[in-house]
Amino acid sequence: MSTRVQAWWRDHSGAAAAEMVLVLPFLTVVFFGIIEFGRLFHDYDVVVKGVRDAARYMGRQEANACAGGTWSPVSGTAEAETENMATRGQPSGGTLRLGYFANADVAVTYPCLVNGNALTGVYEGLGDIPIAVVTATVTYTFMFGDYLLPGVPSLPLVVVHTQPNVGE
Repeated sequence: MSTRVQAWWRDHSGAAAAEMVLVLPFLTVVFFGIIEFGRLFHDYDVVVKGVRDAARYMGRQEANACAGGTWSPVSGTAEAETENMATRGQPSGGTLRLGYFANADVAVTYPCLVNGNALTGVYEGLGDIPIAVVTATVTYTFMFGDYLLPGVPSLPLVVVHTQPNVGE
């Protein structure tokens, strides 16, 4: 009887399969986690680039003078064009950069920086300086949702870019 037990104990056939069964769930979670976070970083980068482009676009618009701590663009369509720059990459519209990143996710504000001759360089001697602030709040939904991160099915991506208005 002891010979059979010793033979069974030394037999390694099927050991790799048993080890794979133990390791496979962990490897699956790691694999899909890499995919999820790769998508997350890609989508965040697309939103960052869109918001940056939009703020730069708004910073080039002709501006009315600062009054009451805010300013406004001369063009009545500048805000819609800025939202299109953020979400579509061009002022006239086009295809969305991301399927779930829409104009409603973009907010454009027009504060004025009170200079009071405190700044030097190109802003020296200027009064209030118009600033374009573009903010995007996008809800990223994980492809595998609750399977990898129980209780966290979506993640808000908030991106803000500020650009001084230099006009044209």
